[in-house]
Amino acid sequence: RHLLLRLSSMSVERVLLEATGGYERPVMEALLAAGLAVERINPQRARAFATAVGKVAKTDPIDAAVLAHMAQVLEAPSRKSVSAEASALRALVQRREQLVQQRDDERRRQHQATHAVVRSSLARGIRALQREIDRFILMDHDGFIFGCAALYPFAREHMGELACLTVHPDYQGYGDGERLLKRIEQRAKADGISKLFVL
Repeated sequence: RHLLLRLSSMSVERVLLEATGGYERPVMEALLAAGLAVERINPQRARAFATAVGKVAKTDPIDAAVLAHMAQVLEAPSRKSVSAEASALRALVQRREQLVQQRDDERRRQHQATHAVVRSSLARGIRALQREIDRFILMDHDGFIFGCAALYPFAREHMGELACLTVHPDYQGYGDGERLLKRIEQRAKADGISKLFVL
């Protein structure tokens, strides 16, 4: 609200945000809802621009000035809807975050539990949640998760399902999808899986 109030007294043509692992999303949504033109860029692009204009030091005021300069000189892209890849990636990352939160909650309960049966039950739940978390393989840059894959093993059949593999559109074309697949194959081999399939 404070940001929107400040911007309301200014002539704003464009707002540029750096992706920060999803923390920028509420701000972006509020700005869009207010009718402002907003663009989100990946951190690599912002860092490359800062280097090109000679801004090597990194502080919050310098970063803000660099983004403001970048917004002035770069051509504004045509507005487009959120891609299927970006939506899928967001959903997968959110699901993993939910699992991590559940595991951490159970760990706190285990620490507080005084009855052996309860502690044992919590320990089993924690192990199950950790197995589910470990099925995800992530790729990130400066805290922004731009790639995700998941492997679900069928140990008895020595097979595994490649449940998902997605890379954010801003990071496509650099071989990260192939690297994710390679990591899945390495995980499968380590788990004794000889065949992968996709449904």
